[in-house]
Amino acid sequence: MVAFYLNGAGYIALLIALYLPQLARWQRLARSGLIGYTLLTIVLWVLIGEHNPLAYADKLIEVLLVVALVLEWRQVTASAGIQDSVQ
Repeated sequence: MVAFYLNGAGYIALLIALYLPQLARWQRLARSGLIGYTLLTIVLWVLIGEHNPLAYADKLIEVLLVVALVLEWRQVTASAGIQDSVQ
């Protein structure tokens, strides 16, 4: 149960780092860290996790989180490229 709370705390910390305006200069690192953290969580679950219906639903949500973060990363990168070409 402790691992569950620590995992949640890790997600919250990385999400704060990703979207807190004062940490905007670290967004790229926070986003890649969140993607890596999520993928690590999935791999560790496959290796040592409890395989029940709730866990499978949770892993589906985590996969969707990775997809959303990659899409957001591409959008941010594309909009930064557009802004660079305008200036």
